[in-house]
Parts: sequence; C-alpha cells; structure tokens
Amino acid sequence: MKEKSFFNLESITAIILSFVGGILDIYCLFNFDFYATMHTGNIIKMVENLLDGNIEDFIYTVLFIVFFLIGLFIANSFEKKRNHIGVIGHLLFTLLLFIIIILIPNDRIPGNMSVLKLLSACNCGFLGALLIHSFTRFGNYNYSSTAMTSNMNRAISNVYDRVTTKDKKYNYGIAIYGFIFFFFILGVSAGYAFFKFVPFPETSFWELYKYNFILLVPILCVAISLIINSRNAKNIGNTQETIETKEG
Repeated sequence: MKEKSFFNLESITAIILSFVGGILDIYCLFNFDFYATMHTGNIIKMVENLLDGNIEDFIYTVLFIVFFLIGLFIANSFEKKRNHIGVIGHLLFTLLLFIIIILIPNDRIPGNMSVLKLLSACNCGFLGALLIHSFTRFGNYNYSSTAMTSNMNRAISNVYDRVTTKDKKYNYGIAIYGFIFFFFILGVSAGYAFFKFVPFPETSFWELYKYNFILLVPILCVAISLIINSRNAKNIGNTQETIETKEG
C-alpha cells in the first residue's frame, strides 16, 4: 500500500484546528470554569454542583453540555455532505461562532456567570463540538482535533502496528497524531501565557473585552483554513466540470 503524504490538506487543517482547540479550552477554563471539549470534566462538575446544592452553577453546566450536544448534531450534518463542501460549511460556521464570541463582553470576573457570559459560554459549547468532531471521519484516519485521549490511543495503535508489521503506511498515522497532540499543547500554552503574563490597562473597555483578544488568533487560523479549503474545492469543481465537458 502506498504511504500517504503527510503534507495534504486534511492533515494541515486538522493540525491548525488542534491549535485552535487548545486556545479555546484554556479560554473557557479561565473565563467560565468549563472545558470547551473535555466533557468528562464538565459532567463531573455538573454532578458536583448538584450534590453540593449549587443549583445555579448546575444549571449553567447543564446548558453548556446541552449546547455542546446540539453542536455535535450540527457537526454531523456537515459531515454527511460531500467531503470538501462539508469541510467548508464546518469551517465557516466555526468562524462565525468565534466572531460572535469575541464581540460579547465579559461583564463578570472569571468563573462568575452573567446572562452575557452564559451566552458566550453556550457559543463556546457549540464551538467545542465543532472542533472535537472536526475531521473525525474525513479521510482514512479517525482523529479529532481536540480529543487528546482518543488521539493518543490511536497514535500508540499506529506505533504498535508499525513495529509489528514493519509497514510504512503507519508512519502517516504516527506523524499526524503526534503533530495534533503537539499543536494542541501549543495552543493551550499560548492561551495560558496570554492570560497570565500580558498586561492590560485598567479601563472599563479592557475589563470587558481583554479576555476575548486571544480569540483573534483562532479567528485568523480558521479563516486561513477556510480560504485554503475553499480554493481546493473550487479546483476540484473545475476539474470535474472539465471531465464532464470532455465526456459530453
């Protein structure tokens, strides 16, 4: 079997989105005390809030999880489209949600909720679903841009198969999972450094929006991915049109 080239559109987009997912997770953790994609942790928080009698926090967590589930449903609808059309719709919706979130002010200190922050958190639930489902079944490799537990499991499976069979086709799997893991860590690190070490003026504007400025990086990354995939889809469409014309 021919070894798959690592430098393909699918792998590059997945790596970009893993970096985006890392930033989104740390943003949600600092701002809402939720995880954008790690819902095992959110379910634990939900049960903890219920048993401790923190009904308000329990409701917030439930809403966050519900919007995550709705986002997964929408992500599946994109997946059923033709390959590149589905990817473009996926990326476009992701970009729009990021733009909405960056415009919503943070009118409470990190960890405390308000109506506006809840709106922002629910949008992050949507985003988390889109990112965790990104390219799960696009192409021959099942991977997620943010679910690191699953990715590590699949990476070790590829290492095992490579060692036992000596088949070079598994090199691609090892490489893609390794890069996704690395860039997710890079995204988390970038977000953490931003929140911890970037100084902000003490003005009302910065108090409302300073946490949102880190989201400019994911917006740029998703926009680049959208442009690249759109051009690729256009090229594919032109090629198919040429073939159909010749056949006609």
